[in-house]
Amino acid sequence: MFSEEQKEIVKKINDSNKKLFFVICGGGASFIGDYLSISGASKVLEGAFIPYSKNQIECFLGAFGGLTPQTKFVSKEQSENLAISGFMMGFNSAYDEVDKECISISCTASLAKDGERTGRGHDAYISIIKTNFGTEDFKDIVKTFYFTFNSTRENEEKELSAKILDILAKECEIEL
Repeated sequence: MFSEEQKEIVKKINDSNKKLFFVICGGGASFIGDYLSISGASKVLEGAFIPYSKNQIECFLGAFGGLTPQTKFVSKEQSENLAISGFMMGFNSAYDEVDKECISISCTASLAKDGERTGRGHDAYISIIKTNFGTEDFKDIVKTFYFTFNSTRENEEKELSAKILDILAKECEIEL
């Protein structure tokens, strides 16, 4: 659950002149529920998708971006491909709204598992595309961030959700 400060950030994002689409694979999925729990999301959010299984990730990437999935699902390339596919899926209907910046944010992560040995780091990649229409090559405008965590799954999920929100807020030009 978001803190009071994070809820205020979400409200500011919801009052922005943006259109958003979220694609979260594995860790970080709680971000979507936390975001939707704040009133006003319908003003900016075009959609959210959680492709969790290997099959769903492959279908999502192929259907909306014509992209080939990476063999390593938690990777920079996979995160970028998910953001691109999210952009293609989320904003096909928004072409008439050229006055709005469109943002697709993705996350692919491998977080702590039950019974796992301690001390093992867990990786997360967050990618974001922010553009108005007319950009031809999304690879030129995608930004990717890498994080590693070493805690319980619950704590890692909370930390990752906060990272996603921070990156989204910065791209929406919201003061933190």
